[in-house]
Parts: sequence; C-alpha cells; structure tokens
Amino acid sequence: MNFKKGIKKTLYIFIYLSIIVLTILSATCDAYIEPIVYDNFECSGFDCGVGWLGDWVYSGNCEVTDTNSPIEAYHLIGSKFVDNATGCIAERKVNFSNYVIHENITLEFFAKGWGLEITDYCSYIYFDGYENHTLLSLTEGDERDYQSFRFSSGDYNFSENSSFIFFADVDGTQDYCYLDDFFFADISLLNNETIVEETPFEIDYSNLSNVILLFILLFAYLGVMALGFTFKNGGFVSFGFFIGIVLGFMLSGFNVFLTLVFIFMNIVVIWNFIKR
Repeated sequence: MNFKKGIKKTLYIFIYLSIIVLTILSATCDAYIEPIVYDNFECSGFDCGVGWLGDWVYSGNCEVTDTNSPIEAYHLIGSKFVDNATGCIAERKVNFSNYVIHENITLEFFAKGWGLEITDYCSYIYFDGYENHTLLSLTEGDERDYQSFRFSSGDYNFSENSSFIFFADVDGTQDYCYLDDFFFADISLLNNETIVEETPFEIDYSNLSNVILLFILLFAYLGVMALGFTFKNGGFVSFGFFIGIVLGFMLSGFNVFLTLVFIFMNIVVIWNFIKR
C-alpha cells in the first residue's frame, strides 16, 4: 500500500472516531447538568445563574459575599443595618409558563441561620403569582451549617409571575440569614440514585484525574488503531481493541447506552481490519 495513502486513510479514521466519541460525550454531559433555574452567586453579584427574569431586586442589608463559609466562593447574606428595622428582603422572578411542570420537577436550595433570637426569622418564600408560600422559616435554635431543603412541584402552582423571596427578618447587626445554590430542575439532575442504575465499572467523573485518564485512554486508543491500520499490524489493532473495551466500560459512568455504542463501534473497526 502507498505510504501516503495509508497516512491519509489513517488520518480520516482518527478524525472520524474523534468526532463521534467527542460528540456523544458532549451531548451526554450537556443533557445531564442543565437545570431550569439556577443561582449559586458565583459571579459575586445579584445577576448570576440562568433561567431568571432579571436580577435579584432587594432592599435592606443584602449582600453577595465570600465571608462566613459559603458552599463554594460566594453566597447571599441577609442581616441588618443599625438604622434599618427590616433586615434584608430580596426577590427574583422567573417565568415558568414555558415549562412542562410534572412530578419530577423539584425546587431545592441551601439555607442556614446564625445568631438568631426568638424574634428573628430567616424566611424562604415562593410566590406562585397569586400568593406567598413560606417554604422554610428558621429561628432561634435553628442555627446550623448549610443544609439542603427540597420541595415537590406537585405542592405549588408555577406561573409566568412566579418568584422566589429571601427575607432576613432580624433585629440585631450580628444576626444573619444565608442562601446558596438555588435549583429548580428535574429531580434526576439533583439526585443520581433516582435514575442511574448500578454499573459494572463505576467511575466518579467529578474527579479531574479520572477525566484526564479517560481522555488519555481515548487518544491512546485512536493512536494505536491508527498505527495498526497504517502498518497493517495485527498486534497494534488487538491492543487498541483491548483499550477500546476498557474505554467502553469507563463510559458507562456517563450512560450504559454509550458503552454499548462504543463497544459496537470498536468491534466494527477490528472487523474491517480483519477483512483486509
């Protein structure tokens, strides 16, 4: 076989397989992490997140800050100015009219209070377009580290005039209410156990080293296969096939169907080599 033709054909195979694998990975990841409404305050302002209608509108002593142990780098804190008896009131609107609300849709946020007395309240309120619903109220004795609170969409109406209200009704300058990591999303995005079955090769892809290992194996697979087809070397192709099987099981961390597709593609590649 002409050496230039071999290199050209190998390059085509490399590009073809790269596009297929990376496209599938990209589509799988994007579908998995996108919520309907989200705000973690990580832009360090009142305009973070996605899915909202406008920014947080607030009055009183409301602050997005990195002090007092946020979940990540920033969170929303409500307290009290000396001359302000209302503490902090912050509200952000969201239009739910474009979404199909069903039993899997869930509202979740993280909250905590600090230095609260019997007259202090940290209130987390949902406005359904017609009336307020107090989802959570923290007061004296409820001081704690951040905890998540989850509410089912079946308990409330969701309309084009909906909003979420954060109210720090405190009377002292050292009394604080906190809000972080607000979600309104499919419950399966927040709790993997509800939709992901046990896989024989479970890998935590939140760990950067595992992601790096995945891509090292991917390019090792493509490189070994390219060498095998270029020089018609069955040893390289067999080794590449083995790497491909391991890689296929690793992809089950994203989706079992992705594993089946990759292994099938791997079998097709080695079958084409055998026929030649």
